[in-house]
Order: sequence, then structure tokens, then C-alpha cells
Amino acid sequence: MKAGEMTKPTLKALFVAGGLLGTWLAVTPSDTTPGRSRIAAAERPAAIRESTADNLVSQEARLRDHAGSVPLASSKRNPFRFGSRKPDGVVPQQGSAAPVIAAAPPAPPRPDLNFLGVAESKTPQGTRRTAIISGGGQLYLVTEGEPVAGRYRVVTIDSDAVTLRDDSGTDLRLSLK
Repeated sequence: MKAGEMTKPTLKALFVAGGLLGTWLAVTPSDTTPGRSRIAAAERPAAIRESTADNLVSQEARLRDHAGSVPLASSKRNPFRFGSRKPDGVVPQQGSAAPVIAAAPPAPPRPDLNFLGVAESKTPQGTRRTAIISGGGQLYLVTEGEPVAGRYRVVTIDSDAVTLRDDSGTDLRLSLK
């Protein structure tokens, strides 16, 4: 070995020592007087608490003054009866009746299906994706065109979502959470 050459162990030791020195310099506290900063920190919360309490008392007084000047209207509503009939004093209008609009049939409830992930495998025809879907206590490993939960068929499988089609033609898109 020639003079002035460094070996790998020497370079590693210098690298570690430099990292330790840099860390020590980065976390060394600044030149503040420790006693003075402790006193200032101890005085601040008391001053904040005192000003907050004074503010709270003045806000309470303003609220009481305002509440005393506003007259309250009597209510005929009974808060202890849910869905109770209208008060007796209200008479429904009989002159014009609103047209009755037929309510649309409710949409079927959204199935309890969760898209858990995608598995990909390389085939001679290209990449084949398999969607992993759970729902109704079942785990489905399906590819495009296969049925799910007896009601849906897989339309497309993306890397972060799967599209299912209902028997009625409605699409449902499940995304990774």
C-alpha cells in the first residue's frame, strides 16, 4: 500500500464518524439562556388562562343581556314525541291539491362487495388480471367475463379498480381503498 492511500475500512470509519459529527451538530441546542426561557414559558400559560377567563366572563355577560332582550315565542311542538301530528291549530288548505307524483321504485341496495386487489400473471397472450373481491362471506377470484355474487359479471379489471355489470345493465365500479 502506498502512502496517502486509504483502504475501504478506513473510508467506512470516516464516513460513519462524519455522519455522527453532522448529527451532533444538527441537534445541538442554540445559545439561549436556559433559565430565562423556562421562566418565560412558565409565565405565558398563566397569562393566557387569565385573559381567556376574562374573555369568557365578558362573553357570558353579553349573551345574558342579549337573551333577556329577545322575546321567545311559544311552541306547540312536543319534543318528546317523534313524528307526532301537526298541532290542532293548523288547518290544511282544501282549495288546491298538489299533483301526486308517482315515486320511482327505490334502487336496489348497493351490494356489500369490497375490491381487495389485483393479481397479474404473464401468459403468451399477454398479462392476465384476476380481481380479488370479497362480499357476503365469500372471496371471489375472478377474471373478465366471470360472474360475481350471482348478480354481477366482471366487465373490466384495472390496476386500481374493477367494473361489474348488473343483470339490468347497470355498471358498478369498485376501487381499492
